[in-house]
Amino acid sequence: MIDRRPGLILRCTSTADVVAAVTVAREHGLPPSVRCGGHNVAGTATAPHRLIVPAGIMSETGVGGLALGGGIGWFSRKHGLTCDNFVSLELVLATGEVIEVSADAHPELFWIRLGPR
Repeated sequence: MIDRRPGLILRCTSTADVVAAVTVAREHGLPPSVRCGGHNVAGTATAPHRLIVPAGIMSETGVGGLALGGGIGWFSRKHGLTCDNFVSLELVLATGEVIEVSADAHPELFWIRLGPR
């Protein structure tokens, strides 16, 4: 199920990198595959702001896979699923266009759970 010999591996570190990767893949007919990094259970980005991400229970799962699967984790009972905590997301479309999705902007791409928590 997994191509263990990909033709190209890109390590994107910015939105511009992702746009370039999507553009090259589209122009050359390459089927892209996305791989996320792991969670950072140490919280080095969020802890200084007294915030947490309701992360999953499997440290090997990246935040993309976690959120797409709903995001059941250690803090779910108190803070909900990971996907329930997004306010907006930056999305790179297959065309290379970058858009922000939220309940108000492109709501068809941003599904939220309605009702009380």
